[in-house]
Formats: sequence, C-alpha cells, structure tokens
Amino acid sequence: MDYPAGGDHHQCRAPETVVRQGLLPAFSSVIAVAAGLGLLAWNSSRFIGAESRIRTKDLTFLPSPAVAKVLSLGHWNSFAKLRWIDSFAYFEKQLETKDDTIPGTGESAYERLYVMLLALDPKFLPYYQQGSLALSGVLSRHHVALGLLKGGLLELPHETQLWRMIAAELATNFKGEKGNAALMDAFLAAWSDAETTDAGRGQVWDWKKAMGRRQFQELEQVPYWIEQLRNAKPDSPTAAFILRTLREQLARFGENRLQRLVDVYRATYFMPPVFISDVVKPDLVARAFPHGMPEIGPLSGRGGTLMLKPDPFGFPYELVNGKPQSPGWQQVHAGLRTGLMSQRLAEIAKRDGRWPTTITEAITAGLNLEVLPTGGEWVITGQVISVTWRPAPSAAWTP
Repeated sequence: MDYPAGGDHHQCRAPETVVRQGLLPAFSSVIAVAAGLGLLAWNSSRFIGAESRIRTKDLTFLPSPAVAKVLSLGHWNSFAKLRWIDSFAYFEKQLETKDDTIPGTGESAYERLYVMLLALDPKFLPYYQQGSLALSGVLSRHHVALGLLKGGLLELPHETQLWRMIAAELATNFKGEKGNAALMDAFLAAWSDAETTDAGRGQVWDWKKAMGRRQFQELEQVPYWIEQLRNAKPDSPTAAFILRTLREQLARFGENRLQRLVDVYRATYFMPPVFISDVVKPDLVARAFPHGMPEIGPLSGRGGTLMLKPDPFGFPYELVNGKPQSPGWQQVHAGLRTGLMSQRLAEIAKRDGRWPTTITEAITAGLNLEVLPTGGEWVITGQVISVTWRPAPSAAWTP
C-alpha cells in the first residue's frame, strides 16, 4: 500500500484491525455481565423456597478457665469478648429451644460460658447483665443467675446495677418481700450501705420505706432508720427523709396497738368505743398487753397515770368508723396522691385549653378529688395541686 507523501501513516489502519479492536471490548463486557448474572443466580439459588429464620449457632467449644487463659496467650479480655460476641447467635437459638444442655456431658452451656468469661474478665459488667438475662429470663434458672450476680458483688461491690438486678431477682423470682421479708429488708440495708452517693442511697430507701408500709406492722425497721439518722447530717434533706419515715412507721405501729385495745373493749363491753380515750383503761391495757406496754407505743404510764400520747406527728389519735387513726400518718398518706391529682389537672388543662385557677373550677371541669382527713384542704398553686394542713397542737416526735 502506498502512503501519501508527508502524511501520517499511523492514521491509516487495515479494516480487519479496526473491526478486531471494536469487537473485543464489547465481547469482554458481555462476558463480564454474563459472569456477574451467573454468580448472582448461583448465590440466590439457595434462597429459593427457603424460609426466613434467625441465625443460630451452637456453643461447640467451651474450654475451662485454665485452658482459656492458655489459649488467649495473655490477651484475656480480648479473647473473652470475642467468645462472648460469638455466643449471641446461641442466645437467639435459646429463645426458641430453651435448652442449653451440652450433648455428651449434660452440662449447661451458659453456665460454663460465663464461668469462663468471668474468670478471664470478672469486672466487665455486661457479662453479669447478659448472663442473668440468659439464665434467669430465658432458661428460668433463677438460683444460678442469682449466684452469678452475687459473685459480681465481690468484684464490683459498689455497682448499683448489680445490686438492683439482685433485688429484682429476689423480689420477683424468690418472693423476697412476701416469703422472707426480714431477709429482703436486710439485703436492702446492705445495698444502701454500699451506695456511695446520697442519691443512690435515696433510691434504696424509697424501696425500703415502701416495703415497710406493705409488709411490716411492727418495729422491724426502726433500729435501722435510727442508726441512719445518727449518721445523717442534722437538718439535711436526708435527715428529714429518715425522720419522716420513722414517724410514719411509729404512727402505723400506734394504730395497730390501739386497734388491739379497741378489740379488747368490744369483747369486754359488747359494743364499740365512742371515743379513742374510752380504751385507755388499766384493765383493758393489762389484757391487751399481758407482757407490758411497748415503751415506744401510743400509751404512757409515767407517774402511775395511764394516758394517750399524741401520734408521732403531734396530732391526737382519733377513732374513725370504729378504727384508730393517726391524723399525721393519714396526712402523709394523702400527700402521696398529690402527684396523681396534678397529672389529672394537666389533662383537664390540655382538654380545655386553659388551667383551672381554683379548686372549685377544677371540680367543675371534672377533677375528682378524694376526701381528705380532718384538717386538710386541696389548693392549686400555678399548675400544681397540693394539700395544706392545720398545724399540729403538739410537738412532733423526735428521737
């Protein structure tokens, strides 16, 4: 072939060369697309007709703590966390099967797992949380979970979440309050001592105080609260809380003791007393309390004269519908419902688009207020409902 003079011979190619260079890239693209589609079809084939299910996995290898330490080559924490993460799929399986028995040995896979994990890293809180959930919440082996959590207190004695989980376990699965209230009360006392802040102790005291209302009619908790009062800073919110709790418990104890006198009065005179003072008689007291009157109770026998003391809040005991009542304790009990009343007031304001400014307006708008004990009055201050009380005629009890 002749090339033009002075021309660039590189611009002239044979026709077969041009065709070859144009077809090769297109052919390669077709092959790549076909290969991709084939790979996609091969990967998708196993899903055709398959049912969706949660990924599960057996705990097939659970070395003893000693072997695990050797295998981890000194990286105990990392080894434990990797083995723990690998067990999550096994947890999904247990939600369905609820049987963690290891074939051949009959051991519990979860028990062996957490014995190993805690030997490698005993201060990692999530191990205790997940272990308790798996053993108690899923497998219902509450005693094993409780042992796991109590072991955690040896490593983390001030960890609030551990104490809270144990308390919930005792109360829910071991009927701690109803079955063994004294033991549960002692546990709460130990928990409060382990807390390092006033806020932490306050949460435990709320539980302990509420439990005292539900379970105790005697003076079981009084020594504990008096000891706490000795350690509290005078005139502090903590001291005020403890003192109020003591007065509540002594008031309920006074009501209980006076009820015993009322029962003896009925049995003796075949009629109920008209006034609470009617039961304060030496012969009735001797029959009601053959081993002597409790010193901290509602009666006083100093100087040979039997008399009824005021309740611990400074109010005289009353007889209401044939039952002795401490006005001070009734006031405290009524005050517990002010939060609920304020919530109902907010619902009315949201419905009507305005806040009632007086109790009369609130009642007209549909607020159902409970009847208060003698001397109490509902009041609205801004957007909050509270109760005002007449002052006590006597000084409140102070240890």
